[in-house]
Amino acid sequence: MDASMQDCAQTIAGICRSLIDPNAGLEGGRSWLQSAVPFSQAFGPLLSLVAIAVGWFYVSRDNDKREGRKELRELLNHIRTQVLKLEELAHDYFHKGPAETRALAMDIKREMQRLADLLMTLKGRDPKFKFDSQLATFRSVVTGSDFDSAAREIRQCTDRLFLEITSASLGLTSELERIFCESYARVKF
Repeated sequence: MDASMQDCAQTIAGICRSLIDPNAGLEGGRSWLQSAVPFSQAFGPLLSLVAIAVGWFYVSRDNDKREGRKELRELLNHIRTQVLKLEELAHDYFHKGPAETRALAMDIKREMQRLADLLMTLKGRDPKFKFDSQLATFRSVVTGSDFDSAAREIRQCTDRLFLEITSASLGLTSELERIFCESYARVKF
C-alpha cells in the first residue's frame, strides 16, 4: 500500500473509533472532524456507489413500468382486433341464410372463445379491468336471438341487429380503453 492509501485507511479507522467513542480522537488529539483527510475524499467512492445504485433502481423501475404498459397496450390492440373480427363475422353470418352459415357459426363460436381467453388474460394481468357487462352484452347480441337456428331468416342491411352488434362492439372496446387510460395515463411534467 502506498502512503496516501495508508493515511486514508488510518483516517477511516479513526473515524469509526470516534463514532463508537466520541471522546477518542485521532492521532495527536484531533477529532475526526479535524482530520487531515476531508470527508469527501474518505467517503466519496462509497457515496458514488450509493448514488449509482439509487439511480439505477429508479431507472429500472421506470423501464419496467413502461414495458408493462407496452405489453398491456399490445394485448388491448389484439383484443380490439378480435372484437372487430367477430363483428365482421356476425355481420356476414346474419346476411346469409341458415344453409350457408354452418362454418360461420363455428368460426364465431371459436373466435368468441378466443376473445374470452384474451380478456381473462387481461383481467389476470390487471384486476382493474372490469368489463363483464360489456362482454355479456356483446356475446348476447352476436350469439343471441336466432343464432345457429335452422328457422333463422336472412336479415337486411337496415335491420336493427347490425346496429346493436356494432354498438356492443364499441361498448366493449371503449370500456377497455377507458380503464387503460385512467389506470396507465402518462404523467406529464
